[in-house]
Parts: sequence; structure tokens; C-alpha cells
Amino acid sequence: MVRKTYRLSPEVEEEIQRLLRPETDRRPVRVTLVFGHPLPSDEEAPNAAWEVPAILRDRIVRTVTTSRFRTYWADFDVREVRDLQAAYEAIEAWPRKEVWIQGRPVPYGAGLWLPLLFFYLAEPESNG
Repeated sequence: MVRKTYRLSPEVEEEIQRLLRPETDRRPVRVTLVFGHPLPSDEEAPNAAWEVPAILRDRIVRTVTTSRFRTYWADFDVREVRDLQAAYEAIEAWPRKEVWIQGRPVPYGAGLWLPLLFFYLAEPESNG
């Protein structure tokens, strides 16, 4: 019987190593805000409340529009915690908002992960 040998692509091998040994991952930590809004029907006027906030306009890396919804992805470096906090506050009223870390959704993103980032990573403001 002949035994087949399979070889993984370098990208897959690298991803497996990152999963098995996260301490070796040298990529900078990236936090993504995924947010969106329903599209107006033909009879409705566009809703100005769903205009992308200025703080997020230059950070949008992806936009997906379906027949009923528009979703945006905006990336932040983990060191930009103050900008991330301001951006999240700007979309707080939006119907869809998720927090992704390293390109993947995380459970309790807004309720747990963002406050932890804000608390542990924010530099103290200078008093002078």
C-alpha cells in the first residue's frame, strides 16, 4: 500500500503555528470595529444618522452592501486605544457593531474586550 504525503502551504503552516504557539506571533495586534446600518427603502430618504463618522472614514478597510444592509470594517492598531475608544463612542447608536481582534470576532467584544483595552492600554493623560 502506498502512503500519500501531504504538504501544507507556507501560509497554512504559519497559521497553524500561530494557533499552537501564540506567543511566537510577531504580528502587531489589530482591533477591527465592524459596524453597519440598514439601507433606506426606495420610499425613505437617506438617514443622516448613518453617515460614517469622520474619525472612521480613513480607517475603513472594507465595505459590504447587501440589498438591505451596509457594513464597514475599520482597523486600529492596539496602541491607538484612545482613537478606538472615540470611534466606538461615535458608532454606539448604530444597530450593528462588533469588535474583532486579529481579524476574528471575539465574544463580548464591546462589553469586555474594549473596556479591558481602554483600562490597561490607555496612557495616563498629562496634567500639565
